[in-house]
Amino acid sequence: MSDKIKTLSEAIRYGSMFIGETKIFFGDDYKCGCAIGTAYLAVINSNPSDAISPDSIFDPLAERFGVPKEVIADVSVSHFRGEMNRAECASWLESKGY
Repeated sequence: MSDKIKTLSEAIRYGSMFIGETKIFFGDDYKCGCAIGTAYLAVINSNPSDAISPDSIFDPLAERFGVPKEVIADVSVSHFRGEMNRAECASWLESKGY
């Protein structure tokens, strides 16, 4: 399925069907994730490296979907601050063509 996902918003929506929501990249045992963490788990890697950092998550998503890292960072921060939930993050990205 992940090869059929063409946008970051689709990756968030797809991944959100399988794992719970948290405001940090990944929760315990990767059973929950933030908007960007959920997209990462859905299409990049189900087992992130031990050295989890914004760049190790943002770079592969930016490369795969052609989304500027700044946009990915903005979504991540907005979700972390509680300004948007994952569904709202996906809708906002979709409205921007991502």
